Amino acid sequence: MIRLQRVASLQPLGIHAAPRRQLALSSALAVGDGYFVFKLELGGVAHKDGRLRPGDEIVSVNGALLRGLPVREAQRILSATGSAQVSVFFLFV
Repeated sequence: MIRLQRVASLQPLGIHAAPRRQLALSSALAVGDGYFVFKLELGGVAHKDGRLRPGDEIVSVNGALLRGLPVREAQRILSATGSAQVSVFFLFV
């Protein structure tokens, strides 16, 4: 688990994620209907933290599972994390 700490609720997490089927990830590295980091915004919370990397799977955000969700719902969960602390569970690749 990674806990990302925001200084302000408007500070972006800076995580861009997409389903595996939309990314050019090897099926040996990425399995299932999860969402995978493909980009971190420079200066965003996740980039400054340094633990998330492109290719990591984001399994849940604040207890909400992302696997199997439609893209719009996953985007809503990732962008609606207005709390001061955001817990992101992920699988290392």
